Amino acid sequence: MVDGVVYAGWVAIGFAAVEDVTYFADTESPAQLLLVFVLRAVLTPFAHPLFTMWIGLAIGRAVRDGRPLWPHALWGYAAAVAAHALWNGSLALAAPDPDTGDDIRKRPRHAVRPGVLRGRYQGRHGDAHNLVWWD
Repeated sequence: MVDGVVYAGWVAIGFAAVEDVTYFADTESPAQLLLVFVLRAVLTPFAHPLFTMWIGLAIGRAVRDGRPLWPHALWGYAAAVAAHALWNGSLALAAPDPDTGDDIRKRPRHAVRPGVLRGRYQGRHGDAHNLVWWD
C-alpha cells in the first residue's frame, strides 16, 4: 500500500515541477517571478503529491487486498479531484486586483481538446500566443 503512495507522489512531483516551470515562464518581471516562485516552489511544493497520493492509496489497497485495480481506483481518483478542487476553489476567495481590475478567476489557463493540448499565454507586449504541445 505504501508503494502506491510513494509512486503516486513521485509522479506528482514530476508533474508539479513541469507545471511550475510553465508558471515561471509566464511571468513578466523579476518581481512577479519572485512572487510566483515563493507561492509555488516554497509555500506549496507538496500540493500535487498530496492530491495524487489518494490515487496511490486506492491502488495500493486494491493490490494489497487482491482486488482488481479497476474500479477500486475510482475512489482514489475522486478524492484526488475533490482535494484539487478544494485547493483551486480557494482562489474564489481572491479579489480582483484593485489597481488593474484584473480578475485572475476569469482567465482560462489551459484548454484541452481531443488529441490536442493547447496553452495560451500573454507575451510581454500584450500579444497573445498559442502553444501546441502535440496533435
